[in-house]
Formats: sequence, C-alpha cells, structure tokens
Amino acid sequence: MERISFKIEGLISSDCAFKIEQALTKVKGINYVIVNLALKRVTVEYDPKLVELEQLDEQVAALGYTLVANRVSLKIRGLRCVACAAGVEKALKALPGVSRAVVNFVAEKAVVIYFGSQITIKDFVDVIKNAGYEVVAIDDKVDLHQATGVREWDLAEQKKLLLAAVLLTLPVFVYVGPNFCLDLAADNFRKLDFSISFG
Repeated sequence: MERISFKIEGLISSDCAFKIEQALTKVKGINYVIVNLALKRVTVEYDPKLVELEQLDEQVAALGYTLVANRVSLKIRGLRCVACAAGVEKALKALPGVSRAVVNFVAEKAVVIYFGSQITIKDFVDVIKNAGYEVVAIDDKVDLHQATGVREWDLAEQKKLLLAAVLLTLPVFVYVGPNFCLDLAADNFRKLDFSISFG
C-alpha cells in the first residue's frame, strides 16, 4: 500500500469533502480516504497494483473538482538513444505519485506530471542520476552548474570537446599528412599524364 496526498480545487464545504470521500472509497484498491477541508487536501492509501492515479483524477473530476497536479521539466545530459529515454521514463513512472513521465532523447528532456507532496524534484534528479545520466537544469530556468545558462554551459563543453579532438588529431595529421598529400598528388599526376598521352 502507498499513501499519497494532494490538493483539490473547488473544495468549499463539508458536503464536498463527504462526496469526494464516498466516491474514492468505492474505487477497488483504495484502503482509506481522508479529506481535510481546511487544507483543501485529500489523503489516500491505495494499492498501486490496482489503482492508477488517473483513476483518482477521473473520480474527482466527475464530481466537479480538480486534483492539482505538479509539472516539472528536467534537462538531461547523456541520453543517446530511444532505449536510454525509455529506461529513464520507466524509472520515473515507478516513483509513487507520478502520473505521467515523457522523456525525449533528442531534446534531452523529461517532463514529469505528479501528484502529492511526498515526492520532490530531488527524487527525480536522484532517479535520473542512478540511471547513469545527469540533470543539468530544472524547468529550463535553474542551472545546476552555476553557469549563466544551460546553453552557455553546453557551448563551453562542446568547445572543450572540439579542442580535444583537434589536439588528438594534429599529431596524426602531421605524421601522415605530408605523405598522404604527396601520394595523392602523384596519383593525380599519373591520371593526368595518362589522359594526355591517350587523349
């Protein structure tokens, strides 16, 4: 059993609270429901094998109320393929309170929609880190590298990689380059000579 607590919009009276308690209690897999009118919150203990968070949302919406969902966008470094994104997505969805998680490896971004206050953004960052990747920004505003921004940090990293590639390639070019150029010139000269003599 897992316990989750979330805010509800439109909760104004004890009658509202009673209707929500009654509706959610009827859902198979829910152990108990407590609605706190003063805080406008509902706490539910449920079996995640039997109950999806979307079901709770639908039940509350059918009564004319809205569960308040949280949304966070995370910029991830290191995603290389669809399988990488799928692994991170699966790990995020396994966290209690996560309603939806979508990871795009091309954009290197994860969007997570979640309910409740038991789970924090740090939990998402930890899950992504444990999967072998790095969160470099949250909501594309907060830069975890203390740089002026993710794009500037990314550009600096790309410049370092380019410089390393040039430095590693330069000795090979210096050693092989002259011989290769001479061989290429000689081969072209032979072709040119051949075409003149038979042209």
